[in-house]
Amino acid sequence: MRFVYLEAGSGAPAPVPTPMVRAVREALRIPLIVGGGIRSAAEARALVEAGANVLVTGSITEEEGLGASFAGILEEVGRARRH
Repeated sequence: MRFVYLEAGSGAPAPVPTPMVRAVREALRIPLIVGGGIRSAAEARALVEAGANVLVTGSITEEEGLGASFAGILEEVGRARRH
C-alpha cells in the first residue's frame, strides 16, 4: 500500500473524526490523506495535528470559492506543520 485515504464523503456535514485520524496515523507509516467535510481552518489544523499528511478540500472550494476561507485553511495547515 502506498497511502491511505480516509474520506467522510463529498458534502459531508463534518470531517473524519480526529481520533480516527490519530488511530490510523499511529498504525501506519505511509502517507495519510483525509478528505470530506473540511470547512474551516480549525478543522484542517486539527486533522493535520492528528496526523493527516494531505487534506482534500473540495466542499469548501465549491461553496466559498478559492477565496479567504481556503487561504485560511492553507495558513493554518502551514502553521501546524511547522510546530
